[in-house]
Amino acid sequence: MINVNEIKLFIDFMANKEQSGTAYSIDQLNNLFKTASIDLFKQRYGLPEEYAPGMPLPRMSYEVTQKMKDDLRACKEVENITVDSAGHMLLPLNYVHPTAITYIKITNQCCDNPPKISYNDVDKIDDDKWARRISNSIKKPSKDFPVCNFLKDRIRIEPRDLGRVEFSYLRIPNTPVWAYTLVGGVEQYDPLNSVDFDWSEILFTDIAKMILGYLSINLRDGELASAIDQYKIKGV
Repeated sequence: MINVNEIKLFIDFMANKEQSGTAYSIDQLNNLFKTASIDLFKQRYGLPEEYAPGMPLPRMSYEVTQKMKDDLRACKEVENITVDSAGHMLLPLNYVHPTAITYIKITNQCCDNPPKISYNDVDKIDDDKWARRISNSIKKPSKDFPVCNFLKDRIRIEPRDLGRVEFSYLRIPNTPVWAYTLVGGVEQYDPLNSVDFDWSEILFTDIAKMILGYLSINLRDGELASAIDQYKIKGV
């Protein structure tokens, strides 16, 4: 994880806050922290603005390389979620993207032999194919071949009596917060109430560049903006 205070110290240094008299409040900085963290997630996940004819995926996308998967690993969750009697499971409030839905089937629990455990993928079915698939006499969904379809705030699953499924997904990044206490009227870093960035240390400069980019616009600092552009060109 990236320490939120280390990011702030770097931002203050790059903006030359002490010598230039540059002013920005802690609330403003925390808002930039949140915005940049979400922007980094969107970039690694895949910007829809980069979709184009003949280019099925953006330049950066979760599915493209292991690097993108590694970067987003901090935002991956795995939960065992109940499937109700109607065959519905609620999506987590922080859900963004599914990575896997698995039904763990356990049989032969009543015998002396160890139970048999199988892991069955729950196939995701589009809306226009859902009705046809669940009524298909040959490929009718079963516990060996379950299917699901995404709704607004839940997923419907067939067959409906799975009980529970293992749901792996990408979540929205936690909101980073630089908390402080006032000592003599000056903000002092409060590590106990602060929230660090979810991201790996290797993404320190990526998140810092995004924050400084927004800050240069706010401060109308052409020199800072030019420096950030050069960092982007060099890839550092």
